[in-house]
Amino acid sequence: MDEFLCGARAMAPELIQMRRALHGMAEVGMWLPRTQAYVAQRLADMGCAVDEFPGGGLCARIGPEGGGPAFCSGHGPDCPGFCPGGVAGRRAPHFL
Repeated sequence: MDEFLCGARAMAPELIQMRRALHGMAEVGMWLPRTQAYVAQRLADMGCAVDEFPGGGLCARIGPEGGGPAFCSGHGPDCPGFCPGGVAGRRAPHFL
């Protein structure tokens, strides 16, 4: 646990910068193209393979060449077609 806490503390400045950037690009409603683009780029910078859904949301796969577990945040009808395993009807963020 101490190793995890130390790692989290080391990331604090970067996380604060990300939070400030997100709050600086306020968008209204459920269509958040600038926020989605920012999050997708940050995840890609961290080595995730990212699929963006045209209707909003994204799926980030962790690991070499995106071969690991996935986190999906899709509230559009496009999520089932993009998510590995086809999780039909899942509109809230979920892990695969």
